[in-house]
Amino acid sequence: MAKKCSAGDLRNRIKFEERTLTPDSIGGSTESWAVFYECWAEIKPANASQVWQARQISHRITHKIKIRYTTGIKADMRINFGGRIMQIKKVINVDERNTWLDIEANEGDAS
Repeated sequence: MAKKCSAGDLRNRIKFEERTLTPDSIGGSTESWAVFYECWAEIKPANASQVWQARQISHRITHKIKIRYTTGIKADMRINFGGRIMQIKKVINVDERNTWLDIEANEGDAS
């Protein structure tokens, strides 16, 4: 059973950003990031056991994030937390109840 979360735990303001490509004048495109969704979240550093388990399944996590359920959050997005960038590795609809999302993310490099 997943840990219960209360509104008081959601004390960090985060932005979900999605990659956008804008055509340029020479036939190419410029990559940028646009805000998709902004919300309050609970952010916790991953503990050593969680980091080890994540490496066993080929992705590295540094943070566990919990938000109220919303549609459209995907692993190809990133999280901007006060200028700190976190790559989303996994999005879990807790208990498939459309109440909470648990997100595993990696701060730093895009791997």
